[in-house]
Amino acid sequence: MKTKTSFPSIIMVIMFLPQVILAQIVDILLVKDTSSSTLIEAPNFSGKKVLLSIIKPLDLMNSKYGVSFTVCTTGETGNPEYFTAELKPYNSWKTSKLDRYKDIKVFLSKSLNLITKISEKKNEERASNIYRNIHHIVHTGLKSKAEKRYVVIWSDFIESSGVDNWYTNYRNNPSDILTNYDKIVEKFETDLAWSKTPENTEICLISRGYTEIGIMATRWWKKYLISKGINTEIKASF
Repeated sequence: MKTKTSFPSIIMVIMFLPQVILAQIVDILLVKDTSSSTLIEAPNFSGKKVLLSIIKPLDLMNSKYGVSFTVCTTGETGNPEYFTAELKPYNSWKTSKLDRYKDIKVFLSKSLNLITKISEKKNEERASNIYRNIHHIVHTGLKSKAEKRYVVIWSDFIESSGVDNWYTNYRNNPSDILTNYDKIVEKFETDLAWSKTPENTEICLISRGYTEIGIMATRWWKKYLISKGINTEIKASF
C-alpha cells in the first residue's frame, strides 16, 4: 500500500540552508542509466533523498530562483525522453511568501513523482550508449535560456555500444581505458562530433560501478567532460 508523502519537512530543510547558486533560472537534469549491463543496482535511489540532495542548495524559500527540474533514463537509445516539473521565479511584487510556499510544495511533489517514475524503471536496456546520451543531454536536454545548468547522472559509465564496447575491450585491463583516452575520443567524435558546450554547465557523475572497470570508466568521463569546458565532479552516492 502506498503511503502519502509529506513535504513540509523538505521545505523546512530548504529554508535554512545557506548555500547559494548565483542564477535566477536554474536548469537541473537527473539521469538514470537503465542498461542491463549495469554492474550493480544502488539501494539508495530514494526519491526524497535524491530530491533533497539536488534541490537543497537553492534555498528556495529565501531566494527568487525559478527551477526547471527534468528527469530521463538512458540506455540503448541515444535520444532520451524528458519529463519536467517547473517552479516559476519568485517576484515579491506579485507573489506573497505564502503563495511562494505553496508553489514550492507543488513543485516538490511533482519532482518527487518524476524521480519515482524513473526509479521504478527496470534495468533492461541491451546497450549503454553513454557518449550519445551525454551529448544529447548537454546539447538538447538542457534549457537554452537557463543561467545555470546542472546535470546529475547515475550510471556505471561503461560504454557498451556499437561505437565502442568497454566490457569487451577493457574488462581484463581496465586501466587501458585511460591509456587509450585519445583513441576513444576519436571513436566517439567520429561517430558524433561534439558541439559547442553551453555556458555555465556542471555535471555530477554518481558512479554505481564498484569494480575497477567502473572506476576507470568514470574517471575517463570526468577527464573528457572537463576537456569540453564542463565543471565535473564524481560522487559515490547522492
